[in-house]
Amino acid sequence: MRLFDSRGSGGACVRATLAEIGTPVDIIEIGNLPEDTQTDWFLAINPRGEVPTLVLDDGSVLTESAATLLCLANMHPEADIAPALSSSAHFQMIRWLNFAAVNIYEAYLRRDFPQRYTTGDPEPVREATRDHLDRHWELLNEVSSTGPWFMGRQFSVLDIYLWMLVQWEGDDAHMREHFPRIANIAQKVAERPAIEPVHAYHFGSAR
Repeated sequence: MRLFDSRGSGGACVRATLAEIGTPVDIIEIGNLPEDTQTDWFLAINPRGEVPTLVLDDGSVLTESAATLLCLANMHPEADIAPALSSSAHFQMIRWLNFAAVNIYEAYLRRDFPQRYTTGDPEPVREATRDHLDRHWELLNEVSSTGPWFMGRQFSVLDIYLWMLVQWEGDDAHMREHFPRIANIAQKVAERPAIEPVHAYHFGSAR
């Protein structure tokens, strides 16, 4: 497998999941600017020119980080990074993983790149994301298990995904004050032995 990744990108959760699985993968680090991703050779692999992009051993390509995590969990049941396939817990994991992708991942894009979402002044777009993020983080915090993981005793790719999103928040005090369950999950993920080096690469020291 080959993973195209760039520092601080959505590749963090895919790289961390691959580390948990322990499967061999070639990491190809590229920049996250248009001059890096909108090249002919990379567009031939991923027509949207985005990271993360994972090329499987059979040559097929996976994009969209949340979908990639689900595929990896299903490809490697021995890694125990998801509830049993077809179980109610598995369905709930998919539900909340998609919820986070649609409502939180996308909101951080609006916050950080508001000019992409308007032809006018981007600042109102940026400012509106704070309330949006807090409302959706609050819901996730309320529905999450009391621990140790979002799904209870089962560690899953959902925990890895939430860990990445918490790093993008960039305000640890805000998360710990308002959404302590989510903040605690993210901290525990960052300190997992397989993931700690990935955290250091993408976000700096976890401690």
